[in-house]
Amino acid sequence: MGRKTKQRRQSHGSAWHWIQTDCWYFTQPGSKKRVALFDEHGERIRGKGNKVAAEVALAREKLSWTEDSGELITSASSNGTTTR
Repeated sequence: MGRKTKQRRQSHGSAWHWIQTDCWYFTQPGSKKRVALFDEHGERIRGKGNKVAAEVALAREKLSWTEDSGELITSASSNGTTTR
């Protein structure tokens, strides 16, 4: 009988709050580096209660990943499918 593998509390790519700096961060999948999340004005998102703003900033960041990779996601068809 071996030990159970330790699971992460959250997956890479999700927003999390660091109490020490009172800011929101995310960790890119495949890395261990934390990256601060910024609002529309370029200010760091601060405060534990700003989870919704942090998730919006993370969604904006993830959109920039697809644009940087050269794939632009467009939904031009009327039947609800997306084309790449």
